[in-house]
Amino acid sequence: MWTRFSNICRIMFIRYHRLNKNVKFGIIALILYVFNRFFVKNLDLPIIGYLLKNHFNDFLGGFIFCCYVNAILYLSHKKMINDFGPLIIFMFLVSICWEFVFPLFLNYSTSDWFDVLAYMLGTILYYILLKKSNNVYNNIIIKERKAKAPN
Repeated sequence: MWTRFSNICRIMFIRYHRLNKNVKFGIIALILYVFNRFFVKNLDLPIIGYLLKNHFNDFLGGFIFCCYVNAILYLSHKKMINDFGPLIIFMFLVSICWEFVFPLFLNYSTSDWFDVLAYMLGTILYYILLKKSNNVYNNIIIKERKAKAPN
C-alpha cells in the first residue's frame, strides 16, 4: 500500500512540475512585460530604449505564448510542444499571422520582420529554460533513485 501511495505522489509531483514550470515562466515574463510597458518604455535611453520600446514586448510575447500554449495542452491532456523544431515552426507561423495577416484586418497594427525575429528569440529562450529546468528535475529524480537503491 505504501508503495502505491508513493507512486501516486511521484506521478502528482511530475504532473505538477510540468505545469508549474510553464506557469512560473509565464508569470515572470508577464511581470517583465508590465514593468516594460508602464515604466521602462517611458525612459529616454539611446539604443537600449529603442529595443525595449519596440521589440522587448514582442520578445516576451513569444516566450509567454509558448508557456500559455504548453500549459493549455498539458491541462487538455495533449502532448506539449517540447522539441525545438516543432516549437520554432509553430511560433514562426503564429508570428507570421500576428505580423502580416492581422494587420490586414486591424487598422492600428503594422507589419515588422524585427518583431518576427523577437518572437523567435523569445521562443528560443523558452526552449533553453525548458531544457534547463528538465535537466534540474531529472537530476533530482536520479539522486532520489540512487539514494533508494540498495548498495
